[in-house]
Amino acid sequence: MSDPKIFQHITKSLTFTPFCVKFVPNAVYNQRLLLGVCGQTNIKQGLLSIYKINSSYDINKSELFEEVVRIERDIAFKCFTFPYESYDYSKQDVYQQYNYKMQHMATAQFNGDISLWDIEHIDHPIWKSTKGHKEIVFSLESHTCKQHPDEIVSTSSDKRILLWDIRENDGPVCCIIRQHNDDENNNNSRKKVEDCWKAVFNPKNEYEIYSGYENGRFCCFDLRYLKKTLQTTLSLQQNNNNNNNNNNNNQKNKIP
Repeated sequence: MSDPKIFQHITKSLTFTPFCVKFVPNAVYNQRLLLGVCGQTNIKQGLLSIYKINSSYDINKSELFEEVVRIERDIAFKCFTFPYESYDYSKQDVYQQYNYKMQHMATAQFNGDISLWDIEHIDHPIWKSTKGHKEIVFSLESHTCKQHPDEIVSTSSDKRILLWDIRENDGPVCCIIRQHNDDENNNNSRKKVEDCWKAVFNPKNEYEIYSGYENGRFCCFDLRYLKKTLQTTLSLQQNNNNNNNNNNNNQKNKIP
């Protein structure tokens, strides 16, 4: 079996460096999809654009990507996400049920700020984090359970995982910091605590957060008891060895 291939279908040249690209869920503008892109300009300012993707039949009329929302800030954007309500699909076809209705969007910046925007009124954020991250935010994810539509989780180079409730203005509702003595093979000579690059909610358990660290560490935290319930290390070398073994077995199984 040949390796899978990816073919370029459409392309868009940007004037800034993109760090995060996502489709805007349930947002349809005249039967067209919306795509959000955020990043940093060449003068290190933040730029977030939302493009309407036109049909190929409209290429002669307008650009394939038409910018419909633009947010500019002094600090670069790293990532963004949408609240759970944006993903609450109906049984009916999304294109028939939803018109062009902008929703809230949460963004994270290089200075640690997290903001919530009403994309139809982008002059000022409607909510902004306080007592939060002091360094660059690596990831920002919304809760996947309808019982917690106002919760988002963020990770940063300040070594912390923060849980936010956008109805609260007094800072994060929970903070998770993994210590070095959490390692299975504790080495006292190593004092560095690794950065957490990603944290997501478990769609099957509303109280669990899974996190991944720069050293390959993978953890699960239970928010009910504020404790770690799972920890393992993913080895890239081990995965490469497994892939090599699979390739060798495939070569042996080939019929001459």
